[in-house]
Amino acid sequence: MSDENVFARRLDYCLSKLEWGDINEKLIKAGISYSNLQWWRTGRHMPKLDKFMALADALGVSLDWLAGHGPDVNIKGAKG
Repeated sequence: MSDENVFARRLDYCLSKLEWGDINEKLIKAGISYSNLQWWRTGRHMPKLDKFMALADALGVSLDWLAGHGPDVNIKGAKG
């Protein structure tokens, strides 16, 4: 599985744990547009490093984990 798909799957997992208002608040805090978020969720595009770092921080996860390092133990259907 490509790194982009791991990132998209982990991003979706994080977002699924939030209410829409919380997602919007975190996007604003991180300086990320909703349209960029949607591109990243497709798995066809990856954020630049500064946005990647801001997104991981806003979601409360490590940059390494969001990028695909480490097990997916908390994600339904993950293979680890």
